Amino acid sequence: MGENIVGSLKKKWLPVYGVLAAATGVLLVGLMYLYAKTGANDYSMAAMVDSLFLLYILWSIYKLAKLEFKPRKVVTLVRCEKCGYSEERDYARGDYLFKVKGQCPKCGAPLLVAGIYVKEAGEEEPDFTPLPLPTGLATFITTFSGLKRGD
Repeated sequence: MGENIVGSLKKKWLPVYGVLAAATGVLLVGLMYLYAKTGANDYSMAAMVDSLFLLYILWSIYKLAKLEFKPRKVVTLVRCEKCGYSEERDYARGDYLFKVKGQCPKCGAPLLVAGIYVKEAGEEEPDFTPLPLPTGLATFITTFSGLKRGD
């Protein structure tokens, strides 16, 4: 889906920027010709402003042509407080930091969400090291997570 959006943006705006660049270039040549013929400083000032506008348009064309879609994926990192086991899972709606997400397959302790981040396609490791979980937090969360309001 993202590739289609980027492609349609390029298709729509590159011709517009091209026409603007051509018109600005013609205007710049005309202003320089008038300055050469008359010697009036007004034409040279207008030519300078027009050249800045032309540079901006060319820079916009360059940035738009360079634009590409990079697929991304939201990932949840879960980690065991006791043994240090960790694994990445696809983000599920409702995930938040320190949420209990099942039990550790190694030691049976609760798995807590230690990080939520975005990964680009093909990227293996996160760009950061998650902070260590506070000691005793898993016990605290599992003890009080079953309570309802008013208990």
